[in-house]
Amino acid sequence: MEPGTYIISDPCYILDGENGFSWDGVLDETLYFGLFSSSYNRVNNICNHKDNQHGEFVITNKVGDKFTVACSVTEYGDGVYPDKNGNMHGVDSGMIAAIPIEAVKQDVTDEYVTAEFTKPWVIRFDEGCINFGDKVVINTTDYT
Repeated sequence: MEPGTYIISDPCYILDGENGFSWDGVLDETLYFGLFSSSYNRVNNICNHKDNQHGEFVITNKVGDKFTVACSVTEYGDGVYPDKNGNMHGVDSGMIAAIPIEAVKQDVTDEYVTAEFTKPWVIRFDEGCINFGDKVVINTTDYT
């Protein structure tokens, strides 16, 4: 992922009509953020293994602007998960994403954790932990 400021959140909280996205459109465009590897698999409900449901995805808002987001499923689906810095992350779609701040309205940035990346970084899903580079590590095996 490119350097920059990202909001760390369940993408369903951020990628909605108020921010210029269609949640259904985002899910279709990303094949449900890697849940399916092709449109054929989506139609036939053939899912990828959980370990393959993370990575970088390009999303398009309603005016055609494209953004790259990093997204991963959680180990146990919905809940509230802690990160290594003591922040809590609510989840209702079974996943957590790093979304470029330019993709969302500025008035929501106070509601969510933001992270500033000064160099390129990668997302990893390792034994239930989502690692957004080395800035934000969320343990999704420890939920409330």
